[in-house]
Amino acid sequence: MSHQTHCVVKEVRFGNSSKFETIIAIRQLQAPASGVEFRVDTLFGKAKNPLARQTKAQFFLTQEELTELHDEISAFLSQTR
Repeated sequence: MSHQTHCVVKEVRFGNSSKFETIIAIRQLQAPASGVEFRVDTLFGKAKNPLARQTKAQFFLTQEELTELHDEISAFLSQTR
């Protein structure tokens, strides 16, 4: 199995508290070319290791799919304002 190196492009944290936190990370992958990892992790303050991230969702997308996701989120936001 090959080892992939990740470069963090963006990481956003929600619900920043000592009890629970959600982290959304978008990373550009070195391989495959133009691949993107979209990942949702959580931190739970009462876990055995409260600093250990728990992956809740992980998607590997192309740049085009990430753009489509962006467009859909933007359309949703514009309809709900």
